[in-house]
Amino acid sequence: MLCVCVIRRRVSAEPVYEPGDLVLIFRPQRKKGLAEKLLHQYVGPYKVIKQVTELNYELRKPSGKNTLVMHVSQMKKFVVE
Repeated sequence: MLCVCVIRRRVSAEPVYEPGDLVLIFRPQRKKGLAEKLLHQYVGPYKVIKQVTELNYELRKPSGKNTLVMHVSQMKKFVVE
């Protein structure tokens, strides 16, 4: 009997960001003698320049020239209250 394997693309619930959106990046800071859970976990805001792949985005600080590529799982939308 022949087994046919069907490869299904995982349906992700990852958010989609548009160029120009502001996002925060998950970069936990560890400092000796301080409780990690009380330190800032996210840095930013960064501006989305373009979507490089399905899950990676090119980002830039609003006041900077350098760009970096980050995975969508390490980003969250920047909301001004």
